[in-house]
Amino acid sequence: GTLIATASVDATVKLWSTANWTEKCVIPGHTDLHYTMALSPAGDRIAVALNETVIYDTSDGGEIRRLPLYPDRVRQLQFSSDGRQLVSGVDDGWSRLWDIETGLALRQVEGGYAVAISPDSRTLVTGNRSGIIAFWDSASGQQIAASRQHDGEIIRIAFSADGHRVVTVGADTVVCVWDAN
Repeated sequence: GTLIATASVDATVKLWSTANWTEKCVIPGHTDLHYTMALSPAGDRIAVALNETVIYDTSDGGEIRRLPLYPDRVRQLQFSSDGRQLVSGVDDGWSRLWDIETGLALRQVEGGYAVAISPDSRTLVTGNRSGIIAFWDSASGQQIAASRQHDGEIIRIAFSADGHRVVTVGADTVVCVWDAN
């Protein structure tokens, strides 16, 4: 990619060009620390969240969309491979799939706050505090499969680029690789 995003203890979010390592822009209007961020695959948008998720244009830092505020913090964000959807995992245990253009939640599953979306956008994977990973059909919201391999919470989830594998990282210091098929 050509951008790197940083969040600092002074509550600023900055975008940096990797071509010459210069500051491209500062995302304005933040007064709190940010818990998570995600850059879209094309690098044209960044989602920034704590209790509220805000999506910005990376060319000028302008706000594109503000998603609903939650009483619990957003733990994980990921754009779909086409950049049209965003998945969020929230401390309340619910994961949501958002339409970026409308700001509407397309799906909501109670599977945990660690979350990822497959490269083809057909599958959501969630992980919870009990170490359970669940696979969901993103179109219907139906659970496809679930398993427990971690002793304690799942902290992060990621798909391989080809979508055939999922990696989970647990608080138990174990990394698991799953067959996504």
